[in-house]
Amino acid sequence: AATPTNGVQRRNLKRWFDRRDELRDAFANLGQRGCNVGKRKSCLYPVEEDALYVVFREQREEGFPADGLWLRDNMGFLLGDGQGLMSRGWLQGFQKRYAVREYARTVNKDIPVGERAGEIRSFHRFMQENLFEGNNIQPEQIYYTDELPAQFSGSKHNERGLSMKGKPVFMSKSFSAADMREGSILATICAGDEQDVFLGMCVKGSPNYFGGDVLDELQQYADLMAPGDLKVYKQANAWSSTYVMMEWLEDFNVATWHVHLKYGVRFLGSDQHAPRMTTAFRQRCEELCIVLVYGPAHCTDVVAPVDADVGVQIKRLVGVQSTAHRQANWARWQLTGDDDGHFTAADHRVLLTTWALNAWRALKQNYAGLIRKSFVKTGYFPLNPDGSEDHLIVVKGIDNYTFR
Repeated sequence: AATPTNGVQRRNLKRWFDRRDELRDAFANLGQRGCNVGKRKSCLYPVEEDALYVVFREQREEGFPADGLWLRDNMGFLLGDGQGLMSRGWLQGFQKRYAVREYARTVNKDIPVGERAGEIRSFHRFMQENLFEGNNIQPEQIYYTDELPAQFSGSKHNERGLSMKGKPVFMSKSFSAADMREGSILATICAGDEQDVFLGMCVKGSPNYFGGDVLDELQQYADLMAPGDLKVYKQANAWSSTYVMMEWLEDFNVATWHVHLKYGVRFLGSDQHAPRMTTAFRQRCEELCIVLVYGPAHCTDVVAPVDADVGVQIKRLVGVQSTAHRQANWARWQLTGDDDGHFTAADHRVLLTTWALNAWRALKQNYAGLIRKSFVKTGYFPLNPDGSEDHLIVVKGIDNYTFR
C-alpha cells in the first residue's frame, strides 16, 4: 500500500469506521450527498464507501489534504487483506456516486473579502512578525508557486480559461472536446532580482499510449525544454497530481540549489492544493531545507503573488499569441476532427506549452518590477518592522487595509 498521507489517518479511520452508523445518520440529517447503503448500482462495497465518504468530508472540512491517491489508499485499507491501492476506475466510480471532486477548491470567491479579513490579517502578521522579522531573510530566498489552468476554448461550465478577469478566450471548436482543459501552467516566481526557476507545464495524455503521434509530441516537448527553462510533466489528468508535484519538487531543488548553498534555507509559498500538502511533500521539503508557507484557505485571490498580477499577465501574453495564431491559420482552425490537417489535442497541448514558455520568457525580461510588486502587495516580502511600509500590502475590497 502507498505511504499514508496523514500521520494519524489509519487510527482515525478505524475510529470513524466503528462510528459509521452514527456519522452516516448525522451527515444524512445535514442533507449531504451519499450515505445511502444498498441503494446504488455498481457499488461492491457500500458500507466501506459510506465510511470513507464520511472521513473524506471531515478531512476536507478540517482543511487536511484528501485527493484521489488518499481515497484509493484509504479504501484499500478499509477493505483490508492486502488490498493496497484501489484502481483509478474505482476512484472514478466513487466520485460519480458521491459527487465529489478529487481536489478541493483552493479559493471560493463567493465569500466576501470582508468575511475573510480576520484570516488575511492573521496571515500577514505571521509573515511579518514571526517569519521575516529578525531573521534577515533575503528576497532571493523567497519563492511562490501556483497553477494556472490552460485550455483552448472557454466553456460555459468553466470560467477558468486562458483569459483576463475570468472571461474565456474562445479559440476553436474543431472537435467536441476542444473546450476541455489541456494542461496546467506551473508558475514559480522569486521575490529576488533573478527568476531562476523553470516554467512547469503539466499536460494531459494517456500514460499507457505510445503511438507515433505521442512520440512526435514528446519530441516537440524535448526541443522546447532544451534551453533549460521549461519542464513538461505528462500524466492522465490536466492538472498536477501527487506524483507530479514530487517530481517537480526535485526539479525545483536542483534549480535553486545555489540559493541553498548561499543561505541554507529557501522559502516556498503555495496555496492549499492537496498535492502540495501531502506528508511526503512536506517531509521532502524539510529534508531539502525548504520552508513551506501555506496561505489561508479561500484567500489566494488576495494573498498569493501569482494571483495578484503575474498570472493575469501570463494569461494575457498567451492570449495574444493564440489570437495571432488563429488569425494566421484561420482556414485550418475551421477544420473538424474528420478533416485532414485539423489541429489535434496533441497540437493544442504543444501550442499551449509553446505560448506559455514564450509568455514566461517575456515576463522575466519585461515585467521584473511587476513580479517584485506582487510579492510586496500580498505580504510575501519582508517589510520594515516599524510598520512604516505596512501600507504597501494591499487587499482588494478592503480600503485602507491594516493588519497590526
